[in-house]
Amino acid sequence: VAWTGTEERPTSALDATGALVRQMHTIATDFQTQMVSFLDLLKQQALGSDNLPFLTFRLDFNEYYRKSTAPPTN
Repeated sequence: VAWTGTEERPTSALDATGALVRQMHTIATDFQTQMVSFLDLLKQQALGSDNLPFLTFRLDFNEYYRKSTAPPTN
């Protein structure tokens, strides 16, 4: 026990500054980028296909990824 009052409190891995939270944020950002790239590639390849447009639609059913890359509307 430190009596100086300057002891550091132990940090939890789940704190906003914790390593786990930073890693999860990095993973989520990388996944978002890769998913958008994959959907763009599928859209390009879907032009002559009967099934790829349906796959693209199902992967982004609620247009979450399309909305996340759209420019902001004012």
